[in-house]
Amino acid sequence: MTLISAIILGIVQGLTEFLPISSSGHLVLLQEIIHIDKALEILFDVTVHLGTLVAVVLYYFADIRHMITTFVAHSYKPQTWGDAYKNNLFFKLCVLIILSTFITGVIGISIKDFIEELFLDNPRLVAVALCCTACILLSAELIRKRSKALSSMIWLDALIIGAAQAIALVPGISRSGMTIACAVWLGFTRLESARYSFLLAIPAILAGFTFQVHESISMGFNSEWFLPLITGWISAVIAGIVAIKLILLILKDNRLHWFSLYCVAVAIAVFMYFR
Repeated sequence: MTLISAIILGIVQGLTEFLPISSSGHLVLLQEIIHIDKALEILFDVTVHLGTLVAVVLYYFADIRHMITTFVAHSYKPQTWGDAYKNNLFFKLCVLIILSTFITGVIGISIKDFIEELFLDNPRLVAVALCCTACILLSAELIRKRSKALSSMIWLDALIIGAAQAIALVPGISRSGMTIACAVWLGFTRLESARYSFLLAIPAILAGFTFQVHESISMGFNSEWFLPLITGWISAVIAGIVAIKLILLILKDNRLHWFSLYCVAVAIAVFMYFR
């Protein structure tokens, strides 16, 4: 892998992890074009996912710090859980994110092998999924009644959003797009939907990172990979922070349909390239 390839793939992962255009779909397509050793491909995926994790933690550091300190403070006092859930947003967010992550894991484990087999070396199917992402984003754009804040989210909302996140295991279906759209469908404002989606990304990225680390360890390491891996990681961190800021600005201006058009354009390009 050249440094240019590492920079490109790192930037793509950083941008597409948070912009609603499917990181897995773009990486699958790029890796079809930029041929990479299988062991390096897995290790590189691990590295750039760690970069996007750092990006979201840096951006939402204040929220994350409050969530951790509040959750730890109440974790040893079961008698306070009820009041904390009702009156403390950060404790409530912890509980809701745990619920969302749990249902994502249950569904994800059930469908992961099937999806991997179905989409293996099938970029045209990824293009179909990108078209589905475009429709999902457009539907969220058309919904007008959305005024709920995260403080009004209930456990059922969290389970539904978690199930939506599991669907994003399909390459071409955007995780952020699916979860933001689902929250909007449930009546939450775009910015609150994005906030929950990005906080929910942390355990999702951690889970994927843990799985890939286990897989990459068995494949060994070549010292020549070190510089491309570091370059890709730095690119992913910077691009991830830029992507979070960009999507929040676009959501404020009600321009979610821009990403629908982009997904359709990429899908058309894929059909033409891999025909």
